[in-house]
Amino acid sequence: MRAGFAAVLSAAVLAAASVADAFPERLLAPEETARDLAILQHALQETHPGLTRHVARDTLDKAFDQLVQRARQPMGEIAFYREVSAYLAMIRCDHTKAELPAAMTAWREKNASHLPFRFRLFGERMFVHSSDARQPALARGTEIVALNGVRVASLLARLRPAMSIDGRTEPSRAAKLEADNDLMGSGFDHFHPFHFGFAREWTLDIVPPGDTAIRTVAMRPLTYPEWQALPWTAEVRGGEFYKSVTWRIAGRNAVLRVDTFVNYRNPVDALRFYSAFFAQLQLAKVEHLVIDLRHNAGGSDEAATALAAHLLAEPFTYTLPALQKSIRFGDWQQHVESWGDRKALFEPPETDFRKLSAVGYFERTNPVRRHAIAPDRFAGRVSVLTGPRNASGATMLIAKLRDARRVTLVGEATGGSAEGPAAGRLFFVKLPASGIVARIPVQWNRMDIGAFQPGLGVVPDVEVAPTLAEWLAGKDPVLDVALGRPR
Repeated sequence: MRAGFAAVLSAAVLAAASVADAFPERLLAPEETARDLAILQHALQETHPGLTRHVARDTLDKAFDQLVQRARQPMGEIAFYREVSAYLAMIRCDHTKAELPAAMTAWREKNASHLPFRFRLFGERMFVHSSDARQPALARGTEIVALNGVRVASLLARLRPAMSIDGRTEPSRAAKLEADNDLMGSGFDHFHPFHFGFAREWTLDIVPPGDTAIRTVAMRPLTYPEWQALPWTAEVRGGEFYKSVTWRIAGRNAVLRVDTFVNYRNPVDALRFYSAFFAQLQLAKVEHLVIDLRHNAGGSDEAATALAAHLLAEPFTYTLPALQKSIRFGDWQQHVESWGDRKALFEPPETDFRKLSAVGYFERTNPVRRHAIAPDRFAGRVSVLTGPRNASGATMLIAKLRDARRVTLVGEATGGSAEGPAAGRLFFVKLPASGIVARIPVQWNRMDIGAFQPGLGVVPDVEVAPTLAEWLAGKDPVLDVALGRPR
């Protein structure tokens, strides 16, 4: 039975929180949204190599027409961002999504609108992983039953479709609600305000650990920097490869954890970086290597292929020539930002491509790179830990290792695409009226593997899904199973 407001925080605590008024959104005129949508539609249809890869063209066209109809009335910036994000998520491409307008990003960085805790999901249930030290009522393992009067199951049902995923990798939606490197915090924190409004305070119905009675507490929101400071299982945003690699050797077993392959902000030589670890494996005569990639959503191919070079037995090719939908673009390119030389981007030599008329794509003609094997490659037994946070380059590597029959995969099914994602170079298309930036991939990266399941990532050889009881007890059953320890 509901225990009432016995545990409500004092009004003084709430008053001390510097929660600003709701975001001062501007009302967009129909002609403004019409222009933005025309640019978005043109960019998607002319550029996106996977636009109809997972969803039929008629379905996408109907949804876009409905969006255009709704935008024929004046629409606030919040509603327009929500609608554009929902449409892009329909494409089922994890590299296709809407970034917040700059003014909205700046407002959310300064003003408190995030949850006062990080959470884990088990089915339709939400549990506190960590919380603000000033919120002692939210101990780890506290169940959140409702937020601001809305039950968690209803919130998840509303927000889950907003998560961009590849193909049919549905379990990765929950992982993205918990944490998403591409968004402003978790998927839940990012999208909740656009569906339920900006919270001036959080009224939470909770069940503390070891209790059964529901209590109600009121807490202040956190700013984005405050939220980022909450402990989590891996770095959320801005992670770098050289900072994310940890390892330990225990007897004849070793564990290597790599939380990201992002190696372009402060790049290091990945081959040499890994070698420091793999040389130690030989000296210690390690027989079994466990590679924990569960928190890795991808990054640079170079950081992934360097790891493959330390594991595979023979020189290898990693990807097939990339495909593009177009190599020449219309005047909407004035709204595009990307990295590299713009002339090379928008006017590449036609000799660099050949037209595959049967499928309507341009294939790059540059030779496929063949990767050498590292001198200190590990020849022993290898287990790789996988999970729904894997996407993009991490899933590509896992698929390659599986295809080479080199590893045993332990854990949960991955997100991403084993076949290869629409990724590589991205166009950042700024819609001028709203300021929304749409990320649109230019290339379809195809893995050089023999078999895959279309629309899916990679299914592990040994499926291990941590239970709520195991998480509450602080256990890691995936690692335990990989190491042969009792669960």
